[in-house]
Amino acid sequence: MIIFAATKHLIYMKYKYIILLCVCSFLSVFAKGKDLYFQHVDMAQTAVQTSAISIYQDEKGALWFGNERLNVYDGTNINSFSFSEHLPALGNNTIRTICGDGEHKLFLLADYDLVSYDIVSEQFVDESIKARDLVYYQDSLYGCYGDQLFRYNTDKQEKEVLCTLESADMGNIYHIRPYGEGWLMGTTRGVYLYEKGQVHTLLPNENITCLFVDCQNRVWVAIDGKGVMIYNKEKWVSLADVCPTVTTAIQTQVRCFEQDRNDNIWIGSFGGITVVDDKLENSYLLVHDKDNYWSIRHTSVYAIYRDKQDNMWIGTYYGGLSYFNPVTEDFSFYQVEGKNGKGNSLKGFSFGRMIEGEDGNLYIATESGGLNILNRRTNEVKHLDPEKGECPSRTTKSVWYDKKHQCLYVGTFLHGLFCYKDGKFTSIGNEILQNASQRIVSQLIPWKGQLIVTTQEGFYLLNLQTQKLTSLFTDEKLQASTKGMIRFAFLDDKERLWMSIVAESFPICIDLKAQKVIDCPALQKNIGNKAVQCITADEQGRLYWAINGAGVLVYNPEDQQLEQFTQENGMLLTNSAFQAEVIDSQLVVISPKGITLIDLATKKATHALFSKDFPLHLINVTCGLYVAPSDSMIFVGGIESMMSVKVSALADHNKPYHIMFNSLVINNNPVYPSPEGILKENIAYISELELSHRQNNFSIGFTSTNYRSTSSELFEYKLVGWDKQWIHAPTPLSPIRD
Repeated sequence: MIIFAATKHLIYMKYKYIILLCVCSFLSVFAKGKDLYFQHVDMAQTAVQTSAISIYQDEKGALWFGNERLNVYDGTNINSFSFSEHLPALGNNTIRTICGDGEHKLFLLADYDLVSYDIVSEQFVDESIKARDLVYYQDSLYGCYGDQLFRYNTDKQEKEVLCTLESADMGNIYHIRPYGEGWLMGTTRGVYLYEKGQVHTLLPNENITCLFVDCQNRVWVAIDGKGVMIYNKEKWVSLADVCPTVTTAIQTQVRCFEQDRNDNIWIGSFGGITVVDDKLENSYLLVHDKDNYWSIRHTSVYAIYRDKQDNMWIGTYYGGLSYFNPVTEDFSFYQVEGKNGKGNSLKGFSFGRMIEGEDGNLYIATESGGLNILNRRTNEVKHLDPEKGECPSRTTKSVWYDKKHQCLYVGTFLHGLFCYKDGKFTSIGNEILQNASQRIVSQLIPWKGQLIVTTQEGFYLLNLQTQKLTSLFTDEKLQASTKGMIRFAFLDDKERLWMSIVAESFPICIDLKAQKVIDCPALQKNIGNKAVQCITADEQGRLYWAINGAGVLVYNPEDQQLEQFTQENGMLLTNSAFQAEVIDSQLVVISPKGITLIDLATKKATHALFSKDFPLHLINVTCGLYVAPSDSMIFVGGIESMMSVKVSALADHNKPYHIMFNSLVINNNPVYPSPEGILKENIAYISELELSHRQNNFSIGFTSTNYRSTSSELFEYKLVGWDKQWIHAPTPLSPIRD
């Protein structure tokens, strides 16, 4: 006989099997902006219609959504229940509302019939009560129907009428919400407040289609055909009047409101989602876009729900469930003209080095796109197009902004160095940069009020006052040792120039003050001629070397100690790194697999994974990385796209979720709960399971309700007393077998 016992976080299997689960979570982050990056729940695995009319999250974190059936998504798969099978008298009515007691009881409106569902026993009960709306509040279930507001005791199956509208002119109650010490009631003829035994009129003679109270205690109502009104400090205002950017979408059958963690109000309607900031000053519209797979799946929105991890879940008409997180998915994506780009699209094939000017513009070097200028205040993109004579080269390699003289220096491919000011380009140093290699300007590095110019045939120095170009090194030996194709160069705070040169067998360091080479045997031994793509430093002077094929190496010049961040110690997802930058004691690394943020104090890493569905999924060694010092915004250039994200969005965000069992198979037969069966209750809730010796061929499925991780979550399990090492489970669906 095998006996299982369970606690909240540990499932203990007496005899010789003990199952432990551990999860190493990685952030799966996506976009922000007017085209938010939504993830989508795969509805193909179910045989039901793909609408999601109502949404609710239970105590374990599973998402319940209603259409003609009751469905539950546990982070891995969807289980579906048909009323016609459990409550034949109700048929397959549409589930318009779902709420719960925060434990294991759900309350549903199947059309207007109240049904309760016990998640543990998986039993449905027809409560024989009619309702138009349901709210579970302060340990009680409240509802409305006709002209009545009532409280319903599910244990005793007793209905207590709290309020009956005095006049037929007040209409029928369709929507209720708690408000202060009373209840708001939205009717077919207005908005009313029931408080202390009295009914007060707040807004008469309007057909209310939706009702919501935000965190500032403002009342939001949707009026049939008239848009949205807001009640604040005993005064009603029209949203269209106070927020001029609101479109007419809010006048087309508004069905729901919700508020995100940033206090923005999300308004779901037949015409999409209108997102309004908490100050009611700005808004934008989200609709389905057939060219952008990350948009919501259908423009007709029925339900919006904020879960315990601050994900915003969207239920649409024949578009299923989509979800977005304003914290970990705080990304903006910039598309290329002709590649589903709209309006202010970028121009070019790939996007490399970037710099921000004091004018609020981000200057972006491109391949085949000249120079792109992103206005960070307005998000508008301007192209300096070589085909129109606006830029001297189709491919720009490097950019640097001179704040003192308010001009931009641009290094090009085969066309040399230019200064851009007042809308004009001026060629610099033509008498020095004469052959093709010299006219490929790959980096611009400020030094003591001057500019180090890196070419594919050595280093030069530009006097920013006179704009005269000379050789950086006067010593012929230094000139010879630094001549050739330079992968990357970095100047530290001690005026040491570190460089990786293709022709050399190891990195070189030159003291610019002493004009001499510094011997670095640790770098020579450990880096050799590996392809160094980037070098950066932290406040302590430690150098971080991003290497294609070797990941990230950390080097302390003072004691010549060297450390490697590897996949084994949890730092990076790959042994290749393309770009790196330090910001606020955190290291940002770009690799072929995604973006990694490493806390340099704790050595803890979080990751944003690229995938085939991620708008920025093509990237190479020429990609650009820029971290804006003013607001810690990270800009990453890629192939045919670019993105931006706040450092804070990549940081580790601990939000509650559950790892839970979701299936049991014995001797190749699925086991379902039944009073007389092996499983008396839903397997996610059991505390003990007893099996006979004839039932020792079993498997247990498990999943995670951490919707911030989804496919990038890693699972391992161990049968303690049997397995000596953790066993990797490729997917959450992978069963734990005996």
